[in-house]
Amino acid sequence: MSDTTTNLLLPYILAAQAQKHVTHNEALRILDGLIQLSVLDRDLTEPPGGPADGDRYVVASGGTGDWAGWDLNVAVFTDGSWQRLPPRAGWRAWVEDEEFLLVYDGSAWVGTTPASLQNLALLGLGGALVRYRPEGDVRAVLWVCGCSLVVHPAIAYGLGTALGLNTDALRAAVITAAMAPGINTYIFADMYGAARRVAASGVLIGTALSLITVWGWLLILP
Repeated sequence: MSDTTTNLLLPYILAAQAQKHVTHNEALRILDGLIQLSVLDRDLTEPPGGPADGDRYVVASGGTGDWAGWDLNVAVFTDGSWQRLPPRAGWRAWVEDEEFLLVYDGSAWVGTTPASLQNLALLGLGGALVRYRPEGDVRAVLWVCGCSLVVHPAIAYGLGTALGLNTDALRAAVITAAMAPGINTYIFADMYGAARRVAASGVLIGTALSLITVWGWLLILP
């Protein structure tokens, strides 16, 4: 029989074992580190200075120092030293500095909600476009698209130039601002009970026009 449990690797108290309390306390430390797992950060590759007892981290790839070889493992500071807890598929961890829930899929820590939220947003957008087809209110739709595709990136370009952003940062800011209006446009329109048709049409037409305007901004940018 193995000396540890299969899933959490808790040490067994063996027959005729001396100092059984040592093994028992070791199992308690592991459980204390794993249950209701909440880590402070997942981007560090080396232990932080002055950790408090009970602090937990997901070690980023490339761990060094006391965390060398602990990539993607959970590191717990307990009783004055770091303890390594290798994750198993299905473990969940709340990342406090990001306010984000992760799950370990067997090879990496991944978010638990983005895919489902993306599908929900696309479903909502599709429903909006079915009910409010791109027709009517043409001037309002074009005004919304113009603000999103031309005015917003122009403001970003002007502010970025005035603030002396480097080329990469300036391009990122302008292109982000030049993206077509998204589902949030319709959400706000529906929230306030106004301009639903304009919002839905703006999403569709703006996305189509952005294929042209984004390339235009790329040609203008340094």
